Amino acid sequence: MRTTRSIFSVVLFISALSVVSTAMATPFRMGVGAGVGDSEARLLVPMEVDTFLIEPSLAFSWDENETSAIENSNFQNSKNDRKTWEIGVGFYKTVVTIEKCRLLSGVEAGYLWSSSDSDQKMLTNNRTNHYTYNQDNDGYYLIPSLILDYPISDHLILGGRIGMAYSRLEGKQKTRSISIKDSQVTSSSTETTDIKRTQWKLQTLLTLNYLF
Repeated sequence: MRTTRSIFSVVLFISALSVVSTAMATPFRMGVGAGVGDSEARLLVPMEVDTFLIEPSLAFSWDENETSAIENSNFQNSKNDRKTWEIGVGFYKTVVTIEKCRLLSGVEAGYLWSSSDSDQKMLTNNRTNHYTYNQDNDGYYLIPSLILDYPISDHLILGGRIGMAYSRLEGKQKTRSISIKDSQVTSSSTETTDIKRTQWKLQTLLTLNYLF
């Protein structure tokens, strides 16, 4: 995990230097913006250089759910809570411009880390089985995307984007289990395992940028 952090720190630093050196040679505009999606909030720093958009970003996403079920006098309850942070840089190029609208394509790459907690309780035949799962992961992500921008004014730009987000995570999972019958603990255990996870997910985002 430390190696992953180091690699992306170097990549982001080199990207920042590239932005500065390019901006010194080419007229550009810089601004601030925000994006919202499905359980996701994103802070954007858009930089327009000629027909290119270079966009560092910081994102936070969350996922919470709870389910309960009763079947044949058996009760089951499950709670899940996941939080994820992302820091990265997007590189996009204008593909086509139609009147005021422009279509861009490109990719965002960066580093992410997440934590999740799950809690499961099952009650059957006067016995309660309780399981908790705790995960801490980090890794990298790539999001190839299409962006449609529409300038509301000379400084304010409304945008929408769609992409397919790929992520690869590694980390640890700690599993605790306890069994109780007639108010007495009959068994308990704790186990830590290494986990690796890859995921593809459709991303949609509505953005609003202000360029100085």
